[in-house]
Amino acid sequence: MRRPGSRFELSDEQWRAAADQVREAILDAAYDRRMTWYGEIADRVSAVELDPHSPLMNALLGAVFEQEHDAGRPALTSIVTHKYGDKEPGEVFTTKLGRLATGSTNLMSSGLSKYKPCSMHTGNRR
Repeated sequence: MRRPGSRFELSDEQWRAAADQVREAILDAAYDRRMTWYGEIADRVSAVELDPHSPLMNALLGAVFEQEHDAGRPALTSIVTHKYGDKEPGEVFTTKLGRLATGSTNLMSSGLSKYKPCSMHTGNRR
């Protein structure tokens, strides 16, 4: 079985630390009941060098999506959006959501093209 971080030449410890930091950054925005964006998440990760528009960022967001889904929690990564432009969740989120909904990798063909990010049901933890 291939290690998740090996594609990016990361040790298991680096991968776990980076994924945990991505999740924490997203949770902080959720607790504040606001959206966040790729650059804000990348700035909060210190375990590895993380470009907000990199394949590594996509992989980490995908890992967080899967971790939350496997734990029966809401799609936390739905609040990570493009800072400018459409301000919608990115391709990784829509692809993963489409696979869950229909087994398809194309969210548009799955009939969920009008999906809006879930509302957060967590309270402020501060």
